[in-house]
Amino acid sequence: MSRRLSQQLNRIESEALRLAPCAIIACDDENRIQLANLKAIELLCPDPAVQRDLSGVAASSIFPGVDFKADGPRGEKILLSAVQDRPSLEIQLVKYQLDGCRWTFVYFDRPENRRKRELILEKEASTDPLSGLANRRAFQRAMEANQHRALSLAIIDIDHFKLANDSHGHLAGDELIRLTSRLLRDSFSDALLVSRMGGDEFSVLFETGNKNEIIEALSAFREKVSLSKLTDLDGVQFTVSIGAVIAKVAGIESRTLLTHADQQLYLAKGRGRNQVSHVLLNDS
Repeated sequence: MSRRLSQQLNRIESEALRLAPCAIIACDDENRIQLANLKAIELLCPDPAVQRDLSGVAASSIFPGVDFKADGPRGEKILLSAVQDRPSLEIQLVKYQLDGCRWTFVYFDRPENRRKRELILEKEASTDPLSGLANRRAFQRAMEANQHRALSLAIIDIDHFKLANDSHGHLAGDELIRLTSRLLRDSFSDALLVSRMGGDEFSVLFETGNKNEIIEALSAFREKVSLSKLTDLDGVQFTVSIGAVIAKVAGIESRTLLTHADQQLYLAKGRGRNQVSHVLLNDS
């Protein structure tokens, strides 16, 4: 490794520690703080008028009741109640030996901040980045979570999407995806879930109510799409085909609903596209 690269990596490591989203302090073998990143200073010294240099401060004075001499590389997470101006904190100790000296790294944050990060990660894991809609994983979870209900499912497919991609490029295809997504969100805000299944295929999951209202809503959406104006896509006719299944009873497996919706989508495309085809299941 070159000297320059080594210096760059050291700077990157230092900045990564300084800017880490959780609070980190490093204590020497006497459990005195030798390093604290920005997040740690913000949590422990929220008042900028107060001395914000934690170097040399005994860690036990900040985290009373925590056994910094406990053996083991990693301790259990500890929840400390609020004390005076310090908020409740969730902390974890990590031991590290370096050149005969024992260091203790203390990772800590407010419990609510950890939960916020978890929610953000959970949302990112269930969201399609291009459309901003729920992804297929979220769709599968919604189907399973709502299986006790009577469900209706619509599969929407952009007509001639490959032709638009081939003739105008992938950026044009991305515009079609985003526009379809916006129209879906606007049209089906009351649905259980609107998702992008992949490629140019989308889904809308409803709790079955009035079947005529569902069919009318899907037909209105199809018409809205056909009347939409596209920018920088001269010669592209923007339409969608829709296959829907409307179930009148609960407990129908998600695979069954998907199969019927896909069959209806195939029929809609086979009949010339730009139309809605649907089937009723267990309709009394």
